[in-house]
Order: sequence, then C-alpha cells, then structure tokens
Amino acid sequence: MSIETYAPLVTAIFCLGLLVGYLWGRKDGKQEGFTLGFAYAPLEMRRQVLIKGTCITCGRKLSEESPPQAGNLGTN
Repeated sequence: MSIETYAPLVTAIFCLGLLVGYLWGRKDGKQEGFTLGFAYAPLEMRRQVLIKGTCITCGRKLSEESPPQAGNLGTN
C-alpha cells in the first residue's frame, strides 16, 4: 500500500472536516449575531429618534418643552 491509495481518502476527510467546521461556525455566528442585534436594536432606535426628532414607529415629533428627567416619568 502506497501513499497514492490513501491520498484521495485523506483529502476527502480533510475537506469534509473543513465543511463541518464552517457550517458549525456559521450556525454559532448567526445565533450570536441575532442575540447582539436584539440587545443593540432598542439603543439604535432611541439614537435615531433623538437625532431625527421624530419617532420611527409612529412619526410623532419630540416635544422640546419638558424633556423627561431622572425620577420624572412624565406624570404631573
């Protein structure tokens, strides 16, 4: 038995290992990205509202009369 008989088998196993590693990493990356996106989305939406001055979802303009402060939830 020479090395020429095992070369295709070793190459196939190596390529299969690379494919399995790629697919596993892609799955983990998608899950991590989804989790990070869920955490980041509310912050980004709030940032956009403060920059544009209008609500992204309903289109209402921000009131500049009395901005909410710590401890004051907008109730009188």
